Formats: sequence, structure tokens, C-alpha cells
Amino acid sequence: MIYPGLCSISFNNKLTWEQVVDLTASTVLRGIEWGGNIHAPHGDLERARAIKNRCRDAGLMVSSYGSYYRVGQMAPELPFAKVLDSALELGAPMIRVWAGTKDHEEVNAQEYQSVVDDTLAIAEMAAKAGVKIGFEYHPYTLTNSPAHTAELEARVRHPAVEFYWQPPFGRGADYCASSLEGVLPRLANLHVFHWTIGSPEANTVHAGMRPLKFPDEFFRHPLSEGAALWRRYFDLAGGCQGNRWALLEFIKGDEPEQLKLDAATLAQLLVAEAS
Repeated sequence: MIYPGLCSISFNNKLTWEQVVDLTASTVLRGIEWGGNIHAPHGDLERARAIKNRCRDAGLMVSSYGSYYRVGQMAPELPFAKVLDSALELGAPMIRVWAGTKDHEEVNAQEYQSVVDDTLAIAEMAAKAGVKIGFEYHPYTLTNSPAHTAELEARVRHPAVEFYWQPPFGRGADYCASSLEGVLPRLANLHVFHWTIGSPEANTVHAGMRPLKFPDEFFRHPLSEGAALWRRYFDLAGGCQGNRWALLEFIKGDEPEQLKLDAATLAQLLVAEAS
């Protein structure tokens, strides 16, 4: 089953963590992925406990912990143990991580191996604590394309390792669907949004096939305008065994009222998928 939720980072610059809980509870969403950069800082266990308790009281689940741990970097300021402690205090069953800091094309064999080695090490730590890790599907990492994601997936086979999915930037619907199909056997959660890139008249995120990373200019739209696309994606994801989350982000205007509309659209899409 796919549950509807929210990425707290959608309101990093606009709402406090308490306001994020209250806003989410006012919608049909059922849970929150908490970001480790603003709302649920890595290692702040007191904040994590407070978030867990407020979510529980509001009838919300903690879907996951959106950490900013860069696998293979061994950054002393953010050891995985610190991330794991926060996830456990939140009660998060999944920790989102990033596969390094470079595109696949830019890493050498030693750098790639460091990501593989670190993945297996943190997966063991997470598994012992009853938690999974999920790689962000994202530019500037080793999961910057379907083929590269498949390569990493093959090299980090571990029961505690899964893969997130979101529509690749600047790609057509068929390409996006194919990229989702590639991670279905180990699909974690989905990040849900609808935007266009570049000039609204010139191209959209689903119209052309030109590869993009982080665009300088992008245009967010109500999720309802991308409903047909997401219906296709949820049809694919809905065939997977187990439970996972569809987590809203990139809300148009970062507006709470728009979140409520997008949440209603998401819930309708998921009901249709389940039936």
C-alpha cells in the first residue's frame, strides 16, 4: 500500500516544525518525512523526541528521516551514528541518504568503491537497529540516471538498502516511467511533485528529452495538473509488495493552502490506484 505524506523540507524557510505538524494534520496526509537540515537537525535528540510526540498526538506517522548523509564521504561532522540516533528517536523506519557528491561520470574507481563500502557498513548498522536506508534518486550522485542507479543497486545488495524515486529532471514521461520500473524491486518511497523547467512556453519537465541537473529556473504547478502522469507512475509502484510512502515536495509557492489542494489530489490518485 502507498500512503500519502509530506517532506518537511518543503517548508524549511516558511514554517516551524510545530507548524508543519499542525498543517499536515489539517490535511488528508498521514505522515511526514522529517528533514535533517532544519526541522529535525542531525543529533538533536530532544527535538526528535518532541517531533515524535507531537506527531503521535496529531495522529501522524513518521514516514522517514530525510538525512543529508553523503555515503562514502566519511564527514567527521556528520557520522552515520549521529543520523541513526536521530532516526531512532523519531521512530523513523527509513533513512534517506545520498550516494556521494558527484555524478557517476565524475568519480574514479576508488571513490565509487568508498560509496559501496560505506553503504554496506551503514546498512549493517541500520539493520541491527531495525531501520532501512534509501538512496535519493538525484543528480550529482551515483544515482543520476536509471543505468547508474541499476549499477549501484547491483553492487550494494543488502536487505536494508532500498532506493527512492522521483521524476528525473527534464525527461519525458516514458523515460520517467522506465526509470521507475528499474527500481521497483527495491523501491523505498516516492517524492511527488509536478513542475516545468525553463520557459513555460518552450519546454516542460515531461516534454523534451534533454538532460538537466539542477535548473536555474523552474516552475512549480499544482499536482492536479500532473495527475495523468502520476496515475501512470502509481500504477507501476502499486504493483510492488509491502508499504511505502508518496511524499509531497516542491509545493507551488511554498504555500500551505496549495499543500492542502495537492494533498487532496494525491489522496485521490492513491485511492484510484488501490482500487
